[in-house]
Amino acid sequence: MEPDEPPLTENELRSLKRNLSMLSTYSVQEMYREAHKRCRMDGDRLPSPKAIQQLVTAWKQLWSWRKH
Repeated sequence: MEPDEPPLTENELRSLKRNLSMLSTYSVQEMYREAHKRCRMDGDRLPSPKAIQQLVTAWKQLWSWRKH
């Protein structure tokens, strides 16, 4: 199936990473939970590339904080 929305551009992805790094842990956790909901498969509909990028970016931010 066709994705609902196009993937984030490199600039949009960099901006998302930067913005997440300035948020509280709680806010990033909430963003992760919302992205996780958007990534669930609905029947045979695959999640959009943008939703996956948002989920992975939030996950990476949470893991980077965990290591410190």
